[in-house]
Amino acid sequence: GLWDLLGVTGRRVEVQALGNKRIAVDASIWVIQFIKAMRESDGSANPNAHLLGFFRRLCKLLFMRVRPVIVFDGPAPMLKRRTLQARRQQRARAEGQVKRMAEKILLNQLRAHALSAAANASPTGSQKEKTDSQPNERRFDFSPPVSADQANKAGTADDASRASVADNHPSDKAGDS
Repeated sequence: GLWDLLGVTGRRVEVQALGNKRIAVDASIWVIQFIKAMRESDGSANPNAHLLGFFRRLCKLLFMRVRPVIVFDGPAPMLKRRTLQARRQQRARAEGQVKRMAEKILLNQLRAHALSAAANASPTGSQKEKTDSQPNERRFDFSPPVSADQANKAGTADDASRASVADNHPSDKAGDS
């Protein structure tokens, strides 16, 4: 970075040593520092971070009798513009990758859910065996809930087996909903 280039000639000084002197301050560096560092208690960005940061830092410098000159350096030079454009493109690619990955994850979860629902609805294999072999897996059924009494009144074996499996699911016994 910059200190690598200036390391030969640059040196760090204490703020107290700058008393009664004028110093130039790059406003863009301060703005970026405040926006990145100052957060709300929930971790979200503070919308007035740049204003609060400028105010606090200027007050501290003035208290220490340092007279800051704030420099707003205008548009970026051509080389920096290219760097900024490359960063924007890289950020856009990364955001696109994140979006595609989120879509893939959601699609896989939907497929797994659909397969699980189809497996639960299949007439092959007993429901009790499936429940015992995978006790921690929660199955979802989008049909309306049917109690054992309602199934007996309706007289359908499929509704009765669905009701008995739903009533006897291991996670229901543990109080998990």
